[in-house]
Parts: sequence; structure tokens; C-alpha cells
Amino acid sequence: GKQLPVVELLLLASQDTTQQETRKLSQKEASHWRLSEGVLGGPELLGELSSSSPGPYQAPRAEKAEVLAEGGDWIREVLQNLSGIQRKSKGKGRLSQQVYHQSSEFAALYVARPKSTVHLILAPKRSIRREDVSGGDASMVQRLDLYARHLAEHLGAQMPKLRFTAGLRARQGTCKQLHAHFLSTDLSAPCLEDLQVRHVRDFTGKGSFLPLDEFAKLTSNSSVPQEGPIEQALKCHRCGHRFGDAIRQLALHLQRCEAAPPETFEAKVQAKVKAGVSDLASSIVPARHCQSADVARLEEMGFGACGKETLRDVLLEAEGSLERAVEFLTAQ
Repeated sequence: GKQLPVVELLLLASQDTTQQETRKLSQKEASHWRLSEGVLGGPELLGELSSSSPGPYQAPRAEKAEVLAEGGDWIREVLQNLSGIQRKSKGKGRLSQQVYHQSSEFAALYVARPKSTVHLILAPKRSIRREDVSGGDASMVQRLDLYARHLAEHLGAQMPKLRFTAGLRARQGTCKQLHAHFLSTDLSAPCLEDLQVRHVRDFTGKGSFLPLDEFAKLTSNSSVPQEGPIEQALKCHRCGHRFGDAIRQLALHLQRCEAAPPETFEAKVQAKVKAGVSDLASSIVPARHCQSADVARLEEMGFGACGKETLRDVLLEAEGSLERAVEFLTAQ
């Protein structure tokens, strides 16, 4: 495919030196840096991550990765082990095997029974329950979103046919520690038995999965995510084929389905531009997602030449996500 243009950015080599080094970044990586400038602690996080790139995704076998913790919160069990807090664990494997990657603030953990080709849990290392997240934690959630984008960039290079998403399930499980699911959108579970009806609805149902950038907005407004209506009939989120309540048949189908994952918003915008559609605001996304403050923010980032109407249209197609709008505009 066509190679993306590159821009040069100055990055801090590490926290142990004041010297700077020049590094070439793809436009998508550059958009992460633009976004980080508006996030408290964002540039520092990406500076740290630039010197500790993730390795290959190699999930341990389920029997070695499963951790049975008191109260069922295996995420907190692993995080406390990382922090040096010693607790008695009934895990069948070493807790360190759960860790795919970590920064000083966040950790990416392997899932013992993944629901997709790639499935990780992203969580802050400090102990915080989801119900205790407040407006003061909005910048932390924004940094967690930046961390997810960094992982997606590197895993995408390893597995270019996959797309990734990161967010919170509306349905809460036994793990009370705040965490997000990072997974490839193919939803092809390595083990068929690990994909249950509730998991399909968690990751494909309308209102059942909240992207991290949207959760950050709700957090800043002290709002609580609400689960949407549950669609009873199972269907492939990629090709639309329906399976009734036959979950095993759907799981088998997902391992073989060759249809592309749902179209990204960038592709939707490009298709409308090519078709000469000027009124992108015909989207069903509520207008409240496109506040004037977001348009002004994009202008401050250097996109003012596009015009307010274009910026508003892109925000509509991005479903109100400033981060996704920046990614699209940067790529143009």
C-alpha cells in the first residue's frame, strides 16, 4: 500500500536525560502527539512509551494465565503484585505472565480466555473502582485512551489485517478495579467455548460498549454510562448474517468470516467527500456531540483553514470524538 508521509517530532529520550532526539513518526502517531498536548500528563506519557515499545502479542495458555483471586477481582490481584503489595493468590500461573506491557501509570494484561484474536485488559495501576471515578479522574481516563492508541499503533504494525477498539462494557463483571477492554474487532475467539452470548452483546450491542474517549467525556461531566436495549437475536457484526440463539455456530462463523469489520469513520467521511456530499451533518449522531468548544479546539490545533462547517461535519462523523476527528484531519 501507499506509505504514509512522515513528520519529524522532538521526543524526550527518557526521564533520565535532558537530551532530545529526533524521530520520524507516521501521521497517525503524530496525531497522538497533537492530542496529548491537550491532556494533562499526555506528552509525558507518550515520551515514556516512545522508549518502551510493546513486544509481540503472545498470550499464555489459559491454564497458565488464569488467576483465581479472592472476590474474583483478578485484575486488582495482578496490579497489586506489580506494585509490590504481596497477597496470597490462588492463581494457577505466575502473575507476571499476565502482563503484556506496562507504563509507570498503566498496565496491559493478557486475558486468560480471550474473546478475540487480540484481547487485553487495560487498567490504571492505582486502586480505583469504576463507581468511584469522578470528574477529577477525566485526565487519567484520557491518558488511558492515549495508551490504548499507542498499543493499537504497534499491534496494527504486527497484524495489519486487524482493527482494534478499546472501551468499557456497560455490564460490570466481578472485577471492580477500573479497566477497559482492548480487543481486535474480528471477535474471533481462539477457543469457541470462551465466546458466550453475553460477550457478543458486550462488544457488538448498541450501547453495550463505550469507547474510552467517550467515557472520558462522561467522566468530565460526572455522568454514568447506561446500558442500551439488548437485541435478542445473535448476528455477525461483520457481515450481518443472523444466527438466532446459536452461539456456537456464530463463534465458528466468526473464525471464518471474510467480511471486513465495521467501516471506520474515516472511510465514511472519505466516501461522502468523493461522492460530493457536502452536508455530512445528515448523520443521525445528535448535534450535542459537536459543541462549538470542540470546533474551537480543532482550530487551536491548527485546523482552522478547513473552516468551521467542515470541522463540525468531521466531528459529526466522528460521533463527537475529538481524538478521532484529529486522526482523520491529520491524515488528509
